[in-house]
Amino acid sequence: MTPLDKPLRRQLQIGEQAYTLIIDPQGLKLVEKGKRKGVALR
Repeated sequence: MTPLDKPLRRQLQIGEQAYTLIIDPQGLKLVEKGKRKGVALR
C-alpha cells in the first residue's frame, strides 16, 4: 500500500455544484470549489 504523505485532491460534481475533496493523513475535507471553508471529518 502506498503511504499518504501529502494531501490528495480530487474534484467532485454533486448535482450542479463542483466540490474539492482533500484527503490527508488527518482525515477528509469537502470544500465548495473556489471557497476556503468546508466540512472536515477528522
